[in-house]
Amino acid sequence: MPNPSDYDKKDKSKYMEDCMHQTRKVEKKPQSESVAICLSRWREDKGEDKKKKSAHEVLRSLAQRIIVHG
Repeated sequence: MPNPSDYDKKDKSKYMEDCMHQTRKVEKKPQSESVAICLSRWREDKGEDKKKKSAHEVLRSLAQRIIVHG
């Protein structure tokens, strides 16, 4: 699983994309569990407020990134 410390704060979407890939494809976790794991690790590492973004908002952001970047 990627380490959030290896990513700048502005690279949250890239970290989430990498982490979700790892947890979904390699570790075979369900999507909701993958989001929770990745988001929790990011927030803990970066000291973000846990109520800042919901899992739904993160998924929407990832979906937009995939659509834009193919």
